[in-house]
Amino acid sequence: MACAEAHIFWNFSHLVEARVAFIGLATLTPMSFRVDSDYCQAETGYNQHNCVNNLSVNTVLNRLQECDVSQTLIALLDGAQLEAGDYLGLYVSRQAGQNTNALFLGLRLKYNIPTYSHAP
Repeated sequence: MACAEAHIFWNFSHLVEARVAFIGLATLTPMSFRVDSDYCQAETGYNQHNCVNNLSVNTVLNRLQECDVSQTLIALLDGAQLEAGDYLGLYVSRQAGQNTNALFLGLRLKYNIPTYSHAP
């Protein structure tokens, strides 16, 4: 299991891609893992927006891989997406019953910025 935290940049417009980087510690077709996200603005409830997804990926022993977790960053209840200034927490864990594991390294976000953005 692994946790990643991020503060979304001031010039964030909308999410293009979100990927978790990991190294498979065994070859398994597929390995299942759970991704749990919580995000919010400062001074609001940490779980104001959250989502949980179970994902599967084919792992290869000792290979650096990425898995798309973009859908985990859209809140289940209200469809809210990340916004500039949000604090993001991401928790990744393998599912019970799996006979392998992975070393989760972090989260890579790709996003668009407004055409005319200026620092606050």
